[in-house]
Amino acid sequence: MVHFVQNEQHFLAIANELSSTVSLYRLGNDGRAEKTSSLQIGSFGSGSAEIVAYDRNGKNLFVTGADKSIIVIDIATPAEPKKSGIISIYEHGDSIQSVAVKNGLVAIAVTRLKKYDALRAEGIRYAVCGFRQTT
Repeated sequence: MVHFVQNEQHFLAIANELSSTVSLYRLGNDGRAEKTSSLQIGSFGSGSAEIVAYDRNGKNLFVTGADKSIIVIDIATPAEPKKSGIISIYEHGDSIQSVAVKNGLVAIAVTRLKKYDALRAEGIRYAVCGFRQTT
C-alpha cells in the first residue's frame, strides 16, 4: 500500500496478492476512502501485486509481479489506470523482495543476486541490488 497526492487529491494504492489486482482509493477530507478504480495485473492466485511504489514525477505505480518482474502502471488519470510497461529482473535475481522509487530512480531489491547493474527499460532508470540468502 502506498499513499500519494496527485492534482491536490490524496489517494491510496493497494496491491492484493491473492486477486492480483491494484486498487486506487481517493481519500476524502472526512477521512473516508472511495474506490476510484482497480486493475487486474495477473491471474487470480498467481502472486502478482504484492508490493507497490509510486513515482510522482511520472505518475506511475511500480508493482511486483509473480514472474520476476515489476509491472509499470500509468495512473496519470487515477480513474483509468493502465499497464504501461514491464521491468524484468530475470537475469539479475531469483525473486523480488521490494521496490521503491525516488526522484525517478526505481530501486529493486532481489535475492540471489547474479550481478549489480544500473539499467534502462522503456525510458525508466532502475537499479538492481540484492543479497544472498544464507542457510
